[in-house]
Amino acid sequence: MFYNFQLTPIIDQLLQTPAKHDYCQDSKNPDLVLSLSSLQTKNASDKEKFLKATIHSRKVYDDFIKTIQKCPMKKEYRIMKEQDIRQQMEFSERRQKEVLKLINDRTKNIEQCQRAVFVRRMAQDVQTWLKNDPNVRKFYEDYKNLRSLPDEILQEKHADFLEFKNKAKKKQHEVKEINRHAELYHHDGINIVHSKEVQECQHTVTEYFKTFWKHVEDMDRQFKILFGGAIERISPSDDSSVNDVTERFSDSTLEEKILQTEDQKADIQMRNKFGRIWFRK
Repeated sequence: MFYNFQLTPIIDQLLQTPAKHDYCQDSKNPDLVLSLSSLQTKNASDKEKFLKATIHSRKVYDDFIKTIQKCPMKKEYRIMKEQDIRQQMEFSERRQKEVLKLINDRTKNIEQCQRAVFVRRMAQDVQTWLKNDPNVRKFYEDYKNLRSLPDEILQEKHADFLEFKNKAKKKQHEVKEINRHAELYHHDGINIVHSKEVQECQHTVTEYFKTFWKHVEDMDRQFKILFGGAIERISPSDDSSVNDVTERFSDSTLEEKILQTEDQKADIQMRNKFGRIWFRK
């Protein structure tokens, strides 16, 4: 029986290795991004070495068959030996395909873990920005006080707002990337160990940012009205959702206060319709 001393032990070892899905759990490196990246690099290197070994293995089988064909022996015996070698070669190639599938699955599992870590970290970064960034706090202060801003500082406040809005757009792009990677995670489906965490991070950061961006757009609209002539100043301080957003920075019940209800919206619109309307002279 022909035995491939270079490849067969590798195949045996890889096929006997238990399948693994979560490459975050057993990481000894606190930096999961670096740890997973190193694992992926090693996995790619292992795959390249294995492919080279399989090419060499096929050449060894072919050379051995050619050697048999040149040996002086009975035709029946030579044919029998050739068939034996070819059967062993086919068996080896089937096992090689199994190993390649294991390596490719490992690559996908690590990628899934990388996506989960990316979603979690980016979501935390965006939420931290919304919660702690002084520019965000300043934006909400200006938003609540927009009605009472003196004419002489409106231009300055508008310039500050435009600069802040550009920064907020970068965060909006980050939220889109979070959603894109989260959808890819759910779509790939090979590794579902982080599914719940990814879904929760995706939902939470999307809803938080949606509420924040609604106020950015509203302030933008208010400035356009202000600089457009006769204006209607809607008091942001009467908007309960603004107070909810600022309060949630120190409130433990974040989820309950994030969205403004339709009844609140209708109430605000009704009060504004029949309340006082200010016009710029």
